[in-house]
Formats: sequence, structure tokens, C-alpha cells
Amino acid sequence: MNLLPLFILLSYFNIFSSYLTQSLKPAQQWDYNNISYGHEARCEIMETINRGLRQDTFKEIVLDFNNAPFAQLAGFKLTEVGNGTATIELQAERKLLNSANILHGGVSAALCDTAMGFAVKSLGTISIVTAEMKINYLVPIKFGEKVKAIGRVVKAGQNLCVAEGEIINEENQVAAKSLGTYFVLKNS
Repeated sequence: MNLLPLFILLSYFNIFSSYLTQSLKPAQQWDYNNISYGHEARCEIMETINRGLRQDTFKEIVLDFNNAPFAQLAGFKLTEVGNGTATIELQAERKLLNSANILHGGVSAALCDTAMGFAVKSLGTISIVTAEMKINYLVPIKFGEKVKAIGRVVKAGQNLCVAEGEIINEENQVAAKSLGTYFVLKNS
């Protein structure tokens, strides 16, 4: 009996299973005590304004933001973070528009959710998830427009936090208002 085909099949299976286990590993975790993560992370820390947070908390938040795949994919930029507040900017690129050539509502919702979530994280919560969120769209955001989302904590509890968010356009108009409830999984 020729075992060569069986050997080849098992080799392919071994390579494929190795690929699967590599691709299913959790996202890279940051070592917050050692801040030498490379040029990109250091630049983001320098570009984000600290509005009164302890330096270690500030670094954790910025590095956590830099490790958020969707925020990076969409082009979100964390510009300011303070005690219970966070500001994130976004340029309305073509890939983020809907068929009416305005910023997709899901992107606006994600922008508000991210700003509110990082406002909650600025209070020292390590891990949170969105429990509920609503958004009102007030003014369309056009292609190429630069907007900022400001998240503010309204009420901080031990297990739940409530935050509000708004998106401000280049003409200083409120383009969207949101309200979110966040479940705290772990505090620092």
C-alpha cells in the first residue's frame, strides 16, 4: 500500500490547521508598563491632547484606541481625552459614504459610540461594552467634510454608565446627537 497520498493529505491538513490556530488568536495585547511600541503608537500619543488625566491612564486609553481595528479602518483620530470626555475626528472619505453621497448613518453611529465609550473609559474603566444606544441625525455630513464627535459621561455607576455624544461639522452645527448606556465589565 502506498502511503504517500495519505502523507501529503496529512501534511496539508497540518498546514491548514496551523493557519487556523494562528488566525484565531486574540488581538495583540499591549504592555502598558513598556511604552516602546513603535513609531506609530508614539506619534498618536503626541497628537492626542491630555485634558487632566493621570499619565498612565492617558497612555492606556490612547494605546487602547490605537488597538481598536474598526476605529483605525474607518479613519477615526482620537484628538482629546479628559476626565469623562473624549473627542474623535473623522474626515468623510468616499469609502464611508452611502448611496446619497453623505456619510453613512452607521459610520456616524459608530463615531458617536466610540467617542462616548472612550469618555467612559477615561474614568478608569478597563473594559466596557455598549448596552444600548440611540442617535438622531440632524444635518447630513458631506463628502470631504471633517467632523468631530464629542463624548461626555452623564452618569457613572459601578455597573452601568450613561454618556451623551454629538457630532459637530465644519460650520459648527450639531450634525447628530446620541445617548448611550455602557456596561462596565472591569474597573481599574
